[in-house]
Amino acid sequence: MKKSWFLPLLILFLLICKTSQGQIVSWGISGNGGDTSAVSSDLVSDVDSIYSTLYSHAALKNDGSVITWGSSSYGGNSSSVSSSLTSGVIEIFPNNYAYAALKDDGSVVTWGISSYGGNLTSSISSVTHITSNQYSFAALKSDGSVFTWGYGGYGGSLTSPINVSSAVASGVTEIHSTKYAFAALKSDGSVITWGSSYYGGNSSSVSSDLASGVTKIYSTASAFAALKSDGSVVSWGPSNTGGDSSSVSSKISSGVREVYSNDGSFIALKSRFGVVTWGDSTNGGNSSTVSTTIALDVSTIVPNEKGFAALKTDGSVASWGVSAYSAGSNVNSQPSLSGVKQIYS
Repeated sequence: MKKSWFLPLLILFLLICKTSQGQIVSWGISGNGGDTSAVSSDLVSDVDSIYSTLYSHAALKNDGSVITWGSSSYGGNSSSVSSSLTSGVIEIFPNNYAYAALKDDGSVVTWGISSYGGNLTSSISSVTHITSNQYSFAALKSDGSVFTWGYGGYGGSLTSPINVSSAVASGVTEIHSTKYAFAALKSDGSVITWGSSYYGGNSSSVSSDLASGVTKIYSTASAFAALKSDGSVVSWGPSNTGGDSSSVSSKISSGVREVYSNDGSFIALKSRFGVVTWGDSTNGGNSSTVSTTIALDVSTIVPNEKGFAALKTDGSVASWGVSAYSAGSNVNSQPSLSGVKQIYS
């Protein structure tokens, strides 16, 4: 799953899209998106999707047009690019401070705080997907090249912390992000990283492991993990948020089927349905309280920001992490949690 580590303050306001009509209803702090009166006539029907920065919203309509409201500084005012947002938009990608709209002709339109990606000064074309972190954007083009903009030291430049522009000039198939860095997976199974060194932008410590064989990339808020074709996992970034997996290296050297992550920890689900955890011990990196329960027969893992829940093949559930977020292990004593088919967070 591709993650974009921007964290809108959801406590400030709520939005409901009435799916039967595509109408928007909002409430909360008016200047941060709770008041839609200025654009209400444009939001009475046909809204397909809603996106948000920290203090604004953007609605994508069925006809490919975009309507924005909320804090002007954070993308609520798109008047400077309004003529480019009347049609043809197929998806919107926000970070904390700006928006990037991908159009059906492969072009990109941006607005919001300029230094964080709201002012794309160079026109780009043939874009197929955009990935954002909190301060920057990275666009994947149809020729497999990458184009970036936003805050340079946090992923907006392909020359920070080292120059990787030539390495991502072709062959890139996916881009992933932490809060302030990006990682590109290439068609040859190699991985290229850039952005803040502390947030996973510098992968030199594991460069030999990332030269080939990588099939998937995962991220916490500040670390990356790569699943390889031989079933092994490699991680990099801060040790306290999952970048250091040395304590479990022997357990994730083979047989890993899938990797899951939350804000500070990783989980590897093994081929025999056992679980291996590492990272922030309080956020789920330490699963000792349920280690016996999740040693076998786990079918899937569902994370939230501070904890994890494991669904077992017999329909039972185990959870761990920050107790206020994950219910600790108390969930295991609830008899109603048997025969469970799916978990959501």
